[in-house]
Amino acid sequence: LLGNNVLLMAAMLVVLLGTLLPLVHKQLGLGSISVGEPFFNTMFTWLMVPFALLLGVGPLVRWGRDRPRNIRKLLWAAVVTTLVLSVLLPWLLEDKIIAMTAVGMAMACWIAVLAVAEAVQRVSRGARISLSYLGMVAAHLGLAVTITG
Repeated sequence: LLGNNVLLMAAMLVVLLGTLLPLVHKQLGLGSISVGEPFFNTMFTWLMVPFALLLGVGPLVRWGRDRPRNIRKLLWAAVVTTLVLSVLLPWLLEDKIIAMTAVGMAMACWIAVLAVAEAVQRVSRGARISLSYLGMVAAHLGLAVTITG
């Protein structure tokens, strides 16, 4: 949870710097510069990969009460499913596979697979499903769809 907050703050700083840098540069009399799509795509991708990894695992861990070995089996299944889907889906949906497409698919699949797996696990345990929990699952799936593009 803390790791995701740090990564989101870093993403906010990237947006802030990318927005303000051209303005400051011009006001200092250094001329006009443009910070465009390549900057944001490069910076965001490498910030969002660890964010996606942590976001997928976060709901599985009961903070302070769980040990990594309790979720190891589910994580291995998610890794295999994510790898298969992240290779298969771009191959089926795109004419040519670009590395960034595969990375994006891997992130989206990781988040979606773990969100659904955790929900199935919770339902199978007979745990109560609250509206806030459904909102969390919907938000994670929504981010996976957004990453997919």
